[in-house]
Amino acid sequence: MKEDLLDYTYVPHGGLLVSAFAICDQIRCSATPVWIYASGEACSAGFLILTCGDRRMAYENTTLMYHQLSWGSGYGKFKDIDETNDQVKKDQEKLDKLILENTSITKDKLEYINERKQDWFMDVKEAQKLGVIDEIIKPTKKIKK
Repeated sequence: MKEDLLDYTYVPHGGLLVSAFAICDQIRCSATPVWIYASGEACSAGFLILTCGDRRMAYENTTLMYHQLSWGSGYGKFKDIDETNDQVKKDQEKLDKLILENTSITKDKLEYINERKQDWFMDVKEAQKLGVIDEIIKPTKKIKK
C-alpha cells in the first residue's frame, strides 16, 4: 500500500514567527509525511519552516538565511516594553530549540550567530552539510532546440 505524502513547495522570504511556529507545529504533528521543497530562497521564518519537514529539499540555486528575532517596536510604556521584551526572549529560545532539534547546527554556532546580530546566508551545499536540508535538487532535463 502506498503511503500518502504531502509535497509543499514554497519561496518564503520571511514572515511572522508566530505563523511559522503554527506551521511547524502542524508539520510536526501530521500523520502524513511532509516533504518540503525550497525554491529561490528560504529566509527567516521560511528557514525555520523548512527545517521541520520530514524530507527537506532545495533547488541548487536556492539561498537560505537564518537570523535572530527582530522586533520593530520600542515605543510605549516601560512595563509594556519590558513584557514584550520578555516574550521576544522566550520566542527566541523556542526558535533556537527547533533549529537545534531539526538540524546539526551546534548550540555554540547558533549562539555565535545570534550574538553577531546579522543575517546568516548559506547556499544549499552548506545547508546540506549543516543538516538544514536533506537533498539538493539539480535539473535533470535538458532543453532541446
